Parts: sequence; C-alpha cells; structure tokens
Amino acid sequence: MSSDPRKRPGRKRSSSSSSRGRSRSKRPSAPRQGNLLDDTVGETGTALEAPSERRVSMPASHRRPYDDHSLSVAGLSADHLDIETISMLLDSHAELAGVRLAIVTKASGSTLFEATPGDARELARELEAPITLESCPPLVLRGSLSVRKLERVAAAIEHALHLRSASGARQQALDAERERLSLVFDFSEKVCQLAALDDVIERFLGDVTRILGAREGTFFALDKRRKDLYIRCHYGSDPEVVRNFRLKIGEGIAGAVAKDGRPRIVNDVENCPDYVAKTNPIRNIISAPVTVHERLIGVINVNDRQGGKQPFSNRDLQLLVSLARLGGIALDNAKLYDEVRALMLSTVESLTTAIDAKNEPMRGHSRRVSFLADAMAERLGLAEQERDLVRIAAMLHDVGNLAVPDEVLDKKGRLDSDESAAVRKHPALGAAILAPVRQLAAVLPGVLDHHERYDGRGYPRRLKGEEISMQGRLVAIAEAYDAMTHDRPFRPACKPSAALREITKEAGTQFDPALVPVFVDIYNKLDLERSRIDDLIPSDEPDLDF
Repeated sequence: MSSDPRKRPGRKRSSSSSSRGRSRSKRPSAPRQGNLLDDTVGETGTALEAPSERRVSMPASHRRPYDDHSLSVAGLSADHLDIETISMLLDSHAELAGVRLAIVTKASGSTLFEATPGDARELARELEAPITLESCPPLVLRGSLSVRKLERVAAAIEHALHLRSASGARQQALDAERERLSLVFDFSEKVCQLAALDDVIERFLGDVTRILGAREGTFFALDKRRKDLYIRCHYGSDPEVVRNFRLKIGEGIAGAVAKDGRPRIVNDVENCPDYVAKTNPIRNIISAPVTVHERLIGVINVNDRQGGKQPFSNRDLQLLVSLARLGGIALDNAKLYDEVRALMLSTVESLTTAIDAKNEPMRGHSRRVSFLADAMAERLGLAEQERDLVRIAAMLHDVGNLAVPDEVLDKKGRLDSDESAAVRKHPALGAAILAPVRQLAAVLPGVLDHHERYDGRGYPRRLKGEEISMQGRLVAIAEAYDAMTHDRPFRPACKPSAALREITKEAGTQFDPALVPVFVDIYNKLDLERSRIDDLIPSDEPDLDF
C-alpha cells in the first residue's frame, strides 16, 4: 500500500517516502485539530498534530469488511448502520492518529469495522470507549489511544451518524411531501375535468383518502328533506359496514361538523363523546364540511392515518379543508353539467312523448326502449357520455314516424306494399329531421340503424354485422322486445318469456350475437318476467341538495 508520509515530532521521513517523486512546496503548518486530538497526550507521551496534507485512502486489505455473520450474531441489520459513513470516519481517525481502530460489539467482542494504517504504531494496550447508536445493541470503539481521545472519536462517529440519519429522515419527509403535492395537483387537474356527478364524488373521495395516507374515507351527503346525513360514497373498507348508516345533524363527528361548519381532528376516537360507533373500529378521524356557494352539501370524513398508527396533524386538517373546497367546486361544475344534461334529456323526452302520442298503443314506447338500451350499455361498461348518446338515440329512434300518415300507423290489418314502403322510410326520415340540429349529430347512427339486421337484410341501407353502429344494434334489441311485449293495432302483446325466446333465436341473424347474452343478463337482473318496465324507470329527482 502507498500512504502519505506523516510528519510527527521526533520522527524522520523515510527514504521510501522521498523516492515517490512527489515534490511539495513548503506551506504553513495546518491548524491543530482542537475538536478531537490536539489537547491530549497518547501512550507514547507525544502530542498528536494534524498532517499538513490529509489524504485518506484505505484499501480493503486493511479494513475488516462488513460481516453479515457478525452482524447477525450482534443482532444488527443493514438498516441500523450507515456503512459508508462509519468506514470513512474510522479510516480518517485511524490514519490521523496512526493507530488501529476497531468497532466491536460489547457483548460478544465481534469486530464489525476495523481500520489499520500502513504505518500504524504497535502499542501493547488497547482501550475502549462506548458508542451509542439508535436501535443498536451496545458497541465500543477500541484502539491504542487514551480514553478521552477514543471518546472524542466515538462522539464524532455518533454525531455524524445522527446527522446522516436526520438528513435521511428529512429527505424521506421531502419525498413524501413531493408525492403528496403530486397527488394534489393530479387531483385538481382530473377531478375538475369529470362531468358525471357520481364520478366526481368517487374520484374526490378516493384521491383525498390517498393524499392523506388514510385507510378509509366517507362522503356524507346532506338530505334536506329528512334533515340528516346519509353515506353517498365510501372508500377503503367493506361497503356493507356502512350500508344504511345515517346521522342526524349534530349527531356524531360528521353531524357536529354539519351543524357548526367547523372542521375537526379527533385522534382519540374512543374517548370522543361525539363519536357514533360503527361495526368497523376506527382510531382517528379528521372531518371537514363540503360546501357549494357557502351552502353545506355534505361532510367528508377521513379515518385512520397510516392505518391508525399515526395521528392526524393540523396541517392534514388544513389540507383536507382545501381539498374539500376544491371538491365543492368540482361538484358544482358537475351539477351544472347534470342540469344541462337533464334539460336536454327532458326536452328530448317531451318530443318523444309527442311522437308516441300519435298512436295510443305506442305511449311510453320510446322511454322504455331508452331504459333497456341504457341498461345494456351500462352492462357493457360504456362511459357515461356514450350511454347518454345511446339513451337519446333510443328516445328519438321513431321520430321519423312524424312523417308517416296516421292511417298507416293505426291500420289494424295487413299493410300493402306502399304502406310498408312508407313505414320502412321512417329511420331515414328521422335522421333527416334531426340532421339540422348540430348537437344531435352523434345520435344519428342509432336513429338510422335501428332496423338494420345483423345478416344484412334490414333497412334502410342493408348494413351487415359491425357495419351497423353500436347504438343501432343496442336499440334494435330493446325496440324489438318492447314492441313484442305491448299491444299493436295489428296484433296483441306476447309474454315476456316468448319475446326473450324470439330474440335469442334471432341471435346472429336479426341481432348481434354478442349483444343478445347481454340482454338476457338484463332480462334476468331486472326480472322482466314479472316486472313492468314502466315501474322500473327511475324518477329524475336531483341527487344532491344544491
């Protein structure tokens, strides 16, 4: 090994040192290292001073490597010790003092780290000083120095490791903060882009719970009619736990927040008089009001930070209040969208009611077809906006009948060729009627295609297979089922089971074979054998009271 010459009183530089070819200019003496080694005398009776140039370069051959077996015996793990920091400090002080230094376990004497300079002095007696490290069993620093010097070196190692540990903790905190800010920005960007009210509520609750590092979250919506709170959305645990759970205003933590509008932290739920126990245990809760235009619409509860192992802080509560405000804005936007959407759907429904009124047996037909087609679209997992298009297309599918003479629609006997031709024109006539309305352009395929057949023998364009729009294929099944199960001027209604058999028989010929099983699922789920579709259609009451 090559090492720098160390100038000590009473010692000469060896010839091997001068033969290295290293020329050095004369420089002032370096200040003495007052913090560790400058004021004590070693076992040789000679005061130690720092070298004029310090280079620490300890090859592995002079350092005891990290020994997994020793650490296992000592009850240590790699998480307890910063190997690089300990090695660097031990090497530095051993080189400076010119002696061997080692860190050993106090109980077994196993050597964990060792640094031995090439020109280390051979002294008979090694002394010890304790090293206290967090989460470690007792260790000692051993070397041929006075106890006071060893204690200073041990203190330097402890201090450096403490700083590194604190720095690591700070870095972890910064990383956690960056991740939290990233989630907040992602939340603010995504939640305000959602249009459907339920989508906003689910995204809002799920993101807030994750941002705060909690186990579960609950959105209590205000029911003004009953003057209480009901659970509109729950995230994180079994929904059955909170099914039908309601709180009166002023009751429980959420009820208290709803009453006075003040957010709360409860880190000791068991001793909180406001807490209303549920079947799932909760350790801590933060709760904040959700408002729109300064009117309460609900309360958000977030439970069990880090699974209940960590308390919520005031900073967590401030963040929850900010997120609740942002969620209120997103919900307001979604509500406006819902109102515009509801206005459009109600306008369309009014138009279809007028269409169906031309023929008494057709009353409610378009509304029922829309309900069935939407149920199938939902079963397929179509997005809310796509489902809206299916609903509107289904409601308007017979708008072309406005151009068909009443005597043809009301005829009880068999239609002649001209009358049949007039009826077959109604899909194209409907598309022509709606074409000037730019906002309805996306539903024209459903109106135009609902009498096409999967085998290509339908009308008006004789499309085949997937050439037919998805809207058209869905409306075709729903329209056929409702037509068969209701009276028409030329035939009586058949039983629901008979209509279902007819639809399954026509899979692959008249109807899309992939969609027929979807309709069968809907038929069974809604129990159409015994249920009237008109009784299943939900009312258009608002979801939230604002």
